[in-house]
Amino acid sequence: TPDDLRRLVLEGLWLGIDRPGIVEEVVAPDAPATPVEATLAIEGVWDRVEIRHCTIDPGGERIRLVGTQARPIPRVTLEIRGHVEELIIESSITGPIVEAVIDGDPSTVGKLIIRDSIIRGDITTALATVEIERTTVMGDVAVNRLHATDSIIIGAGEVTDLQHGCFRFSAALEGKWPHPYESHFYTDFSAIWLVSATFGDPGFGLLSEAAPAEILRGAENHAAMGAFHRLYDPIKRDDLRAKLGEFLPFDAIPQIDIEN
Repeated sequence: TPDDLRRLVLEGLWLGIDRPGIVEEVVAPDAPATPVEATLAIEGVWDRVEIRHCTIDPGGERIRLVGTQARPIPRVTLEIRGHVEELIIESSITGPIVEAVIDGDPSTVGKLIIRDSIIRGDITTALATVEIERTTVMGDVAVNRLHATDSIIIGAGEVTDLQHGCFRFSAALEGKWPHPYESHFYTDFSAIWLVSATFGDPGFGLLSEAAPAEILRGAENHAAMGAFHRLYDPIKRDDLRAKLGEFLPFDAIPQIDIEN
């Protein structure tokens, strides 16, 4: 029965690692702090692991009190070291997700499902079937089998099984993607396409008005691709502009600033 499943649920948590010995370093005013890596490992045998409404700290740096002194915050990698039949990540922010290789053999994930989330780093698995829905991935995707819908991958793709899976109503850098449908590929992503790529900023991962129209309105239901798909922002803006055009006084010029 479902109650007998070996199941782990993490919900509503902020998971970070404060590694001892991290000190401030002297850097140029416009230079980032040296990245510090940390690992959150899933070990053992699980039928299902669910991570919902969580933040697994993707790293960065603390607010600088002096412009040339920076103290990094460790970037936490979610690493699968055991066997997980199904790993589900929903409405969360994480750093890289990797399948560990121990003594030459990869740990195994049967299926990795990511929905309505931001992944700040690479996704790397050797065996898993990966499903990505309404998600923004700020990194490369190297997986065995991929099903992607309404998502943005700000990185390259290396999918082993191109005979199965799909890449539909999504955007990514040029690479090996399975059965693209109504998707868009670029040689580079411009920094101005996002309000901010810095974790901790209010607009982290949010598409800006400077993003191409095919991304802002390229999801299956003509909303935006990526983690903020369910805000239906382009559709709401269109409705607002229509109402402004109908009721605004003559010669008044509307200016919409929703991002701030």
